[in-house]
Amino acid sequence: MLYILCFLVLYGFQTVAGQITTGYFRLIRLSWQADKKFMVDKLMEFSDKEADAFWPVYDKHMQKWGRLMEYRIVITQEYCDEFEVMKGTQMSMYMKEMVKNDIELTRLQKKFFTRVRKVLSPTRANQFMKIEYEFQLVLLTQMQQRTPFVGDNLKKL
Repeated sequence: MLYILCFLVLYGFQTVAGQITTGYFRLIRLSWQADKKFMVDKLMEFSDKEADAFWPVYDKHMQKWGRLMEYRIVITQEYCDEFEVMKGTQMSMYMKEMVKNDIELTRLQKKFFTRVRKVLSPTRANQFMKIEYEFQLVLLTQMQQRTPFVGDNLKKL
């Protein structure tokens, strides 16, 4: 199942990624949210009872997640737009904001997992959270790959 998820997610993002530029991070998020919900539904194969309990919790989580991701998109876009003229202190502020955002995303995941465990069995909750982490990792990786790197040292690797 994991291989199928990775293939579908990475294939889908690679297709979209080739068509967008740095200024369109929001398109990644919007596409990701719709694709993710569809994929979660297909991969989890919820029973009617599970679905009735799970989707309201999921939708509430995604509202909060969307606000955090929107902020990350804003600061990432600002970084991309201003990279050429940024001073070291501005780059440090950017990194502090990224770390702060990561901490908030992690806190939200912890709360979300607690809520999911209340509506799904432990095994099913763990299955879902594995999918959740895979999707989030792919999204954050896609965003990060489009940000300039100080000194453009990635070309040397």
